[in-house]
Amino acid sequence: MLVVEITGSDGHPGAWGRLAVRSCRQMVLQRQPYGAGSERERQFINALALIYQDAATVPYHTRALNYEHAMSHLASENSKDVEAQVFYALWEF
Repeated sequence: MLVVEITGSDGHPGAWGRLAVRSCRQMVLQRQPYGAGSERERQFINALALIYQDAATVPYHTRALNYEHAMSHLASENSKDVEAQVFYALWEF
């Protein structure tokens, strides 16, 4: 699943963007405490959670950098994992 934050021309999410962001945030943050089947899956969930947690107080740019660092670590630990490489590359794109 690729999550895209939908924004208006002013850089702020429009009504549909806020709904999408809220839905994704709810899904990720609800799933995070339960973990996943593997360490790799937990790393994906925890990295994505960095985008959404503390959104009211932490600027998006800071959260995005935290996500980038987490994905960089995940990709370097899983260098032969195509999915990890693609998700990291898409973020860098």
